Amino acid sequence: MSTLSAFADAPVVEVPCYLCGSRDAGRLFQDGPYGVWRCRSCSLVYTSPRLGSAAIREIYQTAYWQSDQARDFGYTNYLSDRPLYLKTFRKRIRVLTRRKARGRVLEIGSAGGFFLEVARERGYEVHGVELSAWMADRARERLGRTAVTTGTIEDVKAAPGAVDVVALWDVVEHREDPLPVLVRARELLRPDGLLVLETQNIESCAARLMGRRWTHFKQLEHLYHFSPRTITRLLHQAGFRVLELSAARAGKYVSIAFLIERMQRISPLLHKLLVPLRPLGRLSCYVNPRDEVIVVAAVEPAATAR
Repeated sequence: MSTLSAFADAPVVEVPCYLCGSRDAGRLFQDGPYGVWRCRSCSLVYTSPRLGSAAIREIYQTAYWQSDQARDFGYTNYLSDRPLYLKTFRKRIRVLTRRKARGRVLEIGSAGGFFLEVARERGYEVHGVELSAWMADRARERLGRTAVTTGTIEDVKAAPGAVDVVALWDVVEHREDPLPVLVRARELLRPDGLLVLETQNIESCAARLMGRRWTHFKQLEHLYHFSPRTITRLLHQAGFRVLELSAARAGKYVSIAFLIERMQRISPLLHKLLVPLRPLGRLSCYVNPRDEVIVVAAVEPAATAR
C-alpha cells in the first residue's frame, strides 16, 4: 500500500481561516477530499477539510522520510540527501551569523539534525526537538543523546529566556496550530534573541505561474500557504517584529534525480526530456525559484500574543 492510500479513508475536519477566524473564503481548487482556500478577509491560503490531529501526527513518522510518492508527500529518502542539506544550511546560516555569531540555538522540527550540525560547526551550542521518534534517533546518532528531544516544543525542558536563537525550517506550514509554537519560542528566547524561519510564499511568481501544479501544494502536510503579509501577521500575533524577509538564501542544493522527479508534476513534457539525465542523478545544483522566504524576527518588548 502506498503512503498516500494509507490515509485515503482517514477522517477529515473542516476549519475556518486560522489568522482571522473568518469562514468567508474562495476555493482555489479541490484535490480529492481536500480543498485549498483563500480567506477573503485576510488572504491566508489554507487547506480545508484536512486530516485530523491523530493522522497528522502519524504522517510524520517513518513513512514521511521514506516516501514512495515524494512529489505529493514527504521525501524519497531524506537521510541520503544529507550532503546536500549540509551545503544548503552552510549557505543559509549566514542569515544568522551576521546578526548573532554565537549562542544557544534551538531548532524546532530538527529532522535529521543537519542544520544543527552546521550550527555546531560555526560554534553554536545546539539543541533540537523532532516529532518523529525514528528521525530524532538518527539525529542523536550524530549529535549526541541529549542534543535532540523527541516531541514538540512543549517537550523542551528549558527556562524562559534561555535561548539565543530559535529556528524553524519548513515547519509553520505543517502545524495545525502554529501560534502556540511561536509564543513558546518567544518565551524561550532572551530579550535580544532571534527567531529564524523559512516557509513557502504563495504570492511568489512561481506559485502564481504554476497554479495548482505548484510543488508546495501537498495537501496532507502543508496546511497553510503563507505570503509575506500573512506570515508577518502571524509573527506579530505571537509577539515578534520582523527584521528581514527575503528569498535570497531560501534556495536548496538538490540532486538531478530530485529535479526529474518534481518535473513530473510541473511539466510532463520537460520530465520526458530530462529522463535521459537519470544516470547523472546524484549530481547536484543550487536551485532557487524564489517561492520560499527566510524570515528573521526579534522579540517585541512587552509582547502580548493573541
